[in-house]
Amino acid sequence: QAEELPIPKPLTPDKQPGYVPPPPPPIPLKFYGFASRKDGNKRIFLSKGEDIFVAKEGDIVDRRYKVVHIGTNSVEVQDVLTNYPPQTLPLSLS
Repeated sequence: QAEELPIPKPLTPDKQPGYVPPPPPPIPLKFYGFASRKDGNKRIFLSKGEDIFVAKEGDIVDRRYKVVHIGTNSVEVQDVLTNYPPQTLPLSLS
């Protein structure tokens, strides 16, 4: 009598060979400036529609977006709900 071979379980769509995950949705914040304090800490100004947010590195903005790194011309922000890699928001001059 032949041995019973285990039946493999089907792979979930994200485990299929050749699967490419969808790109993260764009973060709806605009980075439009920063202020440096005497103690060296930077605070950034972000906007979303009519709302203005002031944050420093490590802060959560709009109960969803974490400020990962503040640069001179951009800021890295991560969506903590989806846990996608951080996105870079360029300094907006408008």
